[in-house]
Amino acid sequence: MSKNNLIILIIFLVILVILGSWWFFNIKSPVVISPPSHEEAELVGYNFMLNFVAMAPPESDPVAMEKAYNALSVSAKNQVSRENIVSEMAFFIGVQDVPDQGISVEDLQITDTDRATLILGLNYSGGRTIRNVNMVVENGEWKVDSISVPEQEVIDIPTGDNPALVEVVSLAAENAQVPQNEIVVISITEMDWPDGCLGLATPEEFCTQAIVPGYEIIVLVAGETQIFRTDMAGLVIRQEK
Repeated sequence: MSKNNLIILIIFLVILVILGSWWFFNIKSPVVISPPSHEEAELVGYNFMLNFVAMAPPESDPVAMEKAYNALSVSAKNQVSRENIVSEMAFFIGVQDVPDQGISVEDLQITDTDRATLILGLNYSGGRTIRNVNMVVENGEWKVDSISVPEQEVIDIPTGDNPALVEVVSLAAENAQVPQNEIVVISITEMDWPDGCLGLATPEEFCTQAIVPGYEIIVLVAGETQIFRTDMAGLVIRQEK
């Protein structure tokens, strides 16, 4: 082999080594990202609601605020700002008060690999309400995209057909300072109350002891479940606390 050919061969080998090194360090196998599990969706949705409870006044937790905000999807963040996070988050969830009796997981519904709905029970001293926490995958993580009220929780009852119901809707709207058409009737059940105070007498109150026929009426007010007791005509109304 001539000297020139040897030089050419050496240069060729050097080029091969350089190209091989570049390929080894720069050409990587594509990374396959597995979609997050459905168990993670349940955990994210549940923790989101727990953080909402923790960020409520009077002892607002700033860490919980940040976690709740970071759990929102890009679309949801357009509805909730960091500056007014407490009030806007309550409006986003559709409640006025935090559930003082805790939160319960009712169900997890999978609609697609990147969409799921976590059904949570918000438990209050005066009752409970249900919220659908609609989840979506963004950048490989589950995010809270929207909150909705299950359709089966709402029933259509013409209030004009029942004077007691008319009075309850009027009272609930007045107490919450909202229009009457924003009061959602959940249920109305005929009851026999044990006394003239409808079974809700205060310690210092005197009540007639006759059985009083009436209704138990459950309504949804700004996302909060409220339970009322009435007589048949709606002349006596008591709210469960």
